[in-house]
Amino acid sequence: MRVAGFDAPGGPDVLRVMEVPAPEAGPGQVRVRVRAAGVQPFDLARAAELGVRTPPDKRSAARVAEAARFHAEGRLRLHVRATFPLDRAADAHRLVATGHGRGKVVLTLG
Repeated sequence: MRVAGFDAPGGPDVLRVMEVPAPEAGPGQVRVRVRAAGVQPFDLARAAELGVRTPPDKRSAARVAEAARFHAEGRLRLHVRATFPLDRAADAHRLVATGHGRGKVVLTLG
């Protein structure tokens, strides 16, 4: 199977498309197909602890304020596909898992 992987230390520049054997599920295990994955801030922090070069974190209060200003000026539009109360998070997850439609799915508190 084709994967984006690395076989040397470094930053994002060492990633390449590789052919690897497809994993097999062992006793009491299941194989899960992953259609998309993301890297979260925690992942980057852990990678940095292990000596992997990571891109700089560009999140800041100033950038959030700039995004809010763009939205207020009509220069940034956010499409909300659906809103669910927190106790219906499973329904929200099912909707996202369909892969259909566009826009954000929002969980509300209270």
